[in-house]
Amino acid sequence: MDDFGGSPVAVRLAYRYPNGSMISYSARALSRGEETLRVLVKEQFETGTGLSVWAPFQDGLTPYRVFRVLKSKKQPGYFEILLRHADAAAIANQARAKRPTQKAQSGAKVSAAPPTAPPPALPPDSVAGAAERVADVLAQTPFCRFSEAMRRIPDESRPFALMAAAAAVLSQLEERDLVHTRSLFIRAKELIRA
Repeated sequence: MDDFGGSPVAVRLAYRYPNGSMISYSARALSRGEETLRVLVKEQFETGTGLSVWAPFQDGLTPYRVFRVLKSKKQPGYFEILLRHADAAAIANQARAKRPTQKAQSGAKVSAAPPTAPPPALPPDSVAGAAERVADVLAQTPFCRFSEAMRRIPDESRPFALMAAAAAVLSQLEERDLVHTRSLFIRAKELIRA
């Protein structure tokens, strides 16, 4: 990992909105790896956000995805963002989906990859569609509260939207090491059985 000799390098982060407009942010590159770049910036980005990065050590604008966001301990009001090269992020997701199976202690084969399809009682189109509707409502109205967005969702889609929202919140909390979902679900299972 290259840390630029201890002195951060000025870079530009560019975010393109769905309508085609683009906004640019000043940032400082703290270190870089083969497929990653760690930057310090005042703006907080959500994990998975696609950004284009212009840096003097790269050729032109390079596509990245936000991999991790942490509040900077050294610079109050700034965020340290770990960016992963967009091609590397796509390769990692494909590799996760194609994990080989492992043998359990009993000798039976167990898949190491998470199941790709939800149970039949939970139609994926309904959950995905509801999540998209909530995201659209939140994107259309700046500073819209979640409760307001939920009121704009049709009644029949609200349970699916709540499931998607719960999954998104748990994912964000786990990425920030604020909650361990596995422990949460084990505890929930114990409470249900009690």
